[in-house]
Amino acid sequence: MAKRDTDFPLRKHANGQWYRKVKGKFHYFGKDKNAALDLWLKDKDYILAGREPPTEGLQVRDILNNFRLLKTQANDEGSLSRRSLDEYVSVLGTIADTLGADTNVKSLRPDDLVALRKRLITSKGGETLAPSSQKRWLSMARTVFLFGNEELDANIKYRKWLRSPTARQMREARNEVGERMFEADEIRKLLRIASPQLRAMILLGINCGFGNDECSTLPIEKVDLDRGWHDYPRPKTVNKRRCPLWPETVAALEHVIDGREEGQVFVTKFGESWHKDSRDCPISKEFRKRCIEAGIYRKGITVFYSLRRTHYTIGLMADKPSASAYIMGHVPESNDMGAIYRQREFDTALRAVTDVIHDWLFSTTPLPPTALFRLRTRLQIA
Repeated sequence: MAKRDTDFPLRKHANGQWYRKVKGKFHYFGKDKNAALDLWLKDKDYILAGREPPTEGLQVRDILNNFRLLKTQANDEGSLSRRSLDEYVSVLGTIADTLGADTNVKSLRPDDLVALRKRLITSKGGETLAPSSQKRWLSMARTVFLFGNEELDANIKYRKWLRSPTARQMREARNEVGERMFEADEIRKLLRIASPQLRAMILLGINCGFGNDECSTLPIEKVDLDRGWHDYPRPKTVNKRRCPLWPETVAALEHVIDGREEGQVFVTKFGESWHKDSRDCPISKEFRKRCIEAGIYRKGITVFYSLRRTHYTIGLMADKPSASAYIMGHVPESNDMGAIYRQREFDTALRAVTDVIHDWLFSTTPLPPTALFRLRTRLQIA
């Protein structure tokens, strides 16, 4: 009887093929010894891990590449922002690193998706992300697998393993963070130390509910400084909106525009746009510096977007919810019949909202909305 080669990783089966038994399963590599060894060395990592070798069938990379092609096309056509595309690309990279790009989708197991979930909800520093951030990244990952199932027949069971945080978890996190808004004296401090451009942006944030993107992309032609109004649809939703501008906001914008008749309202000292379609937002950086300088910085709370939250919160004191939503550029719920039937938001209602906020921000002795309206009219005439 021939002595068995103990250094050779495969055994000879009675049918003449070389094989290896792993975790109770037989894997065959053909009758040629050298070819069988080459095939074993090529696939052994997958076999030892209990996976199907990527010799045939749909692979993870097929889903990722096709999904990226779809989203790149959407970005080219203008229906997806560059920032969103970058975020999707980041998620695709995490999926490839965790699952293995050349992994056969049929070999994916629940523990693979559990590992992916852990990667998605953990920051680069190893900290667990806030539930709101977890929800975003997990939702984007689910979109990738949904695409794979619907377009490529991947049949990946992912929903339970990549579920978003529960509503209870989201509420608990919000309660722990607290109110994400500014007090009136904090905004006044920022206005005193801000550069002319940042001052105008801050005023647009609290006066009109503008976020970073609205400020950085605002065209000059969408601002009527003579009448004191803006008419600029919200970039995110393309929802129509308009809003009266306070005299302070008009004065700040006049200083920034400085007689220009076209282009964007806000440009850098190099004549370039403040807009950057990524997480690395110049407005956010500058705003954070001023918050630190003013001694009011609170991580995750005193961010530029919280001016928009503050605008909406204080504006609701006017008891004009539809006008507040219109100024914010909110998309109404599909079952909001009032939004379907309502054809116009009247200037008086819009002014009532901004008057309440102006009163809250600037007046030590509150003035009634009618007095603020008369004051604004006199300033505009002057």
